[in-house]
Amino acid sequence: MASTMTAIKNPKVVSHEEWLAARKDFLAKEKEFTHRRDELSKQRRQLPWEKVEKPYVFDGPNGKETLGVPVSHVVVAPIIVGVPNATPPAVPRKDPEIRWDG
Repeated sequence: MASTMTAIKNPKVVSHEEWLAARKDFLAKEKEFTHRRDELSKQRRQLPWEKVEKPYVFDGPNGKETLGVPVSHVVVAPIIVGVPNATPPAVPRKDPEIRWDG
């Protein structure tokens, strides 16, 4: 079977001055990216919430449990489809023993 891997090409070797100039240019791009990501995250947190009308019920250690708290539509979807790590830690849960993985 033929290999589909491509050889990694090493970057060129330059003087300290050239490296420093390249590093500073890259750092400026990283900072711009960070600021843009922070702004996008802020906008996501400011999205309105949708009232959940459907009575979601889960099997907990003490029987049937409901959400019982307002939740964002964005937060509910990953929980329902079985992606527990997509739930932000700030979302309160009635009982930490409830399985949220569908």
